[in-house]
Amino acid sequence: MSAIKRLWNRAPLWRTALLTACLCTLLSLIFPAPWLVQIAPPYKVLTSKIGHTLGSDTSSFQDADSSGQPDQAAAEHHTASAPPFDAEFTGVIPFAGRQLPLPAGKWHAIANQQDDQNHSEVLSSVLVRVDQGLVTGLIVAQATTQPVSAENAQNLESLCNNGYNFLVGSLPQDGRQTECWMTSPVRVLDHSFMAANQPLQGLMASPILAFTLNRLTEMKFILPPAMVDAAWLHIEKTKSGSGVDVASVHTLISPATPGQKNFPGAPEDWTRTGMQNDPAVASFVNSVNVWLVKWLPYLRKAYANKLEANTIPATIAADPGYHN
Repeated sequence: MSAIKRLWNRAPLWRTALLTACLCTLLSLIFPAPWLVQIAPPYKVLTSKIGHTLGSDTSSFQDADSSGQPDQAAAEHHTASAPPFDAEFTGVIPFAGRQLPLPAGKWHAIANQQDDQNHSEVLSSVLVRVDQGLVTGLIVAQATTQPVSAENAQNLESLCNNGYNFLVGSLPQDGRQTECWMTSPVRVLDHSFMAANQPLQGLMASPILAFTLNRLTEMKFILPPAMVDAAWLHIEKTKSGSGVDVASVHTLISPATPGQKNFPGAPEDWTRTGMQNDPAVASFVNSVNVWLVKWLPYLRKAYANKLEANTIPATIAADPGYHN
């Protein structure tokens, strides 16, 4: 009998300590300690691979805490890329295994990102529409490529249930899916997006939009001082019931026109209460509200992969922003 076998049989306390150490090591790999992840990069890589294999869920679909500020530690888990800007996209494009309808005009992909924070799989893409150096539209599309827990996805509903939004709508919940839509003001200040809607600010302050703003600045594109976000959020239970799939599309529309000297309204007018002070602001917000409601059926068809190319009427695709 070997020495190890004799020790195993004669030392129950040592045997218990060894089994406990092995169990704790296994648990630390499945449920990594945040402080250890930050100080030990190899440990972070190993636990990330194990989490992907086990299909662990993300703790948040957005990259921010409840205060709307970006999580700097989480940013390390993002893989961002800058696609070629010269490619033009129109109509319907593939995205995250589904479809993404594009409003009128020529759109350019400016940023892509794969988020593996806490072993989640969330794809994000940002497309921009420009004319004469002015940004007239910005699309932020996000979708899970593997289910996340229903508890985590429920936090996203606070995007729609917010008093700062211009418009809020939702479908009746049927126990299988949740869908809501909204329009909300977004200001551009000091090369940053700012939203009074704090859950929305989590997206506006996310790494992919910081990456987008830096790239737009490098290319000398001009952003308007305010935009209106026309957003759609869809949460659907998986057939197995083990989690939910989540998709969101934020279309930021600019009220500015290329060559226009005066931007409509003062910055404080681009709020739910302030827009009543300027008829031009109120008119633009109302036009975005009307357009989003007409655009919703095509977002739903695209999510279900049932939207055929060249079937979107030009009058529906034409959002209130400037486009050729």
